[in-house]
Amino acid sequence: MKESRPKPKPDEADLVLAALAHPIRRKILDDLDTHVAMSVTYLRQEIPLTRQGIRKHLGELIKAGIVIRYRERRSAVYFIDPRPIRRVFAALADRGRPIPSSSSIVGY
Repeated sequence: MKESRPKPKPDEADLVLAALAHPIRRKILDDLDTHVAMSVTYLRQEIPLTRQGIRKHLGELIKAGIVIRYRERRSAVYFIDPRPIRRVFAALADRGRPIPSSSSIVGY
């Protein structure tokens, strides 16, 4: 019998980049950015999906920490928390190095 290894927990970068990879989730973020906060009902006016479909995509954005759900009584509104996106893109930008000129490349 094979020993099963526990799956590694995805880090923030994995979650943020996976959430941003889907065009519908990017559309949701665009709409939330334009309107600051929106309910699923208002998002449905902008995005041709069922309530369940929008909630599924919002769930992925919430899991990544990009969207926050604020619930008051029976209604909920969603808004963007840009901090996870900024942290991930700042970390990626720090990894980059300037492209060397062709004269400094060995064998060029």
